[in-house]
Amino acid sequence: MKAYNKPYLTIEQQIEKLHLRGLVVSDGSLAAHALCNIGYYRLSGYWYPMRQSHLVDDGKGGNCG
Repeated sequence: MKAYNKPYLTIEQQIEKLHLRGLVVSDGSLAAHALCNIGYYRLSGYWYPMRQSHLVDDGKGGNCG
C-alpha cells in the first residue's frame, strides 16, 4: 500500500491555501465553520466550475486539452 504523503492542514491553513489559490474568503468564521462541518474535499466539488482554465482555445473545438 502506498504511503499517504499529503500533510495535515489546520482549518486556518486550509483557508490560507484557498486564499493563495485565488478564492475570496469574505467571512473567515463562516469558511471555518463550513470546512469543519462539510470538509475541504467535499466543498472542492462546488469550486470546480469556478476554476479558470489555463488552456488556450485553438479554435479546433473539442474539450480535450
